[in-house]
Amino acid sequence: MEIKYLGWQSFRVQEGKQVVLTQPYSENKTKLLFPKTKADLVLQSRTTENALRQGVEAVNQKKVFWAPGPGEYEVAEIEAKGFPSGYWFKIRSFQLVFWWGLEVEEVKKLVRDFPNIDILFLKADQGEKGSSKRIKEISQKISPGILIPFCSEKVGKDEMVSGKWAKALLDALDQEDIKPQEKLVVTKEEVSDDELKIVLLEAKL
Repeated sequence: MEIKYLGWQSFRVQEGKQVVLTQPYSENKTKLLFPKTKADLVLQSRTTENALRQGVEAVNQKKVFWAPGPGEYEVAEIEAKGFPSGYWFKIRSFQLVFWWGLEVEEVKKLVRDFPNIDILFLKADQGEKGSSKRIKEISQKISPGILIPFCSEKVGKDEMVSGKWAKALLDALDQEDIKPQEKLVVTKEEVSDDELKIVLLEAKL
């Protein structure tokens, strides 16, 4: 599996010929054009502008499927389930979660339904009082093999590119020395159930 960070809430996840894209960022909020890319499935944390949709082309389908939120979906043999605060999805043998909320009750339901998560994408710049503690609690409940933090569009470009926005989370997890890396390439066998690996990805803008 190859994972690239396109910026803010947007990742490109590819396993073989299957591609999932998480929330493309908005030009209105970031002042940057989202790059043209291809995907089978787009997981949205909010409704995406029509102009932005036109820049995302289909890979294996006639059309890109834009997941509208809560519900169950299957696209190009990719399984997905939407919750109010995020998505679970499965590509071949990998189970992943893209999560932007702090609702612990939702996390309990997620863990009950999908107990063996390989990779967790977690929004880490929540900015609320006590949010680092709750983010840590959520990561421990989901207990993935790999945790990849991301930030919202309220974080400025320079701070987002440098990875400084992730400091509070890394401090809470005693991982202060992690540096951003260009991309993550990982096999199923390399994902460990015994030890959490935190990966901070460098945004490609």
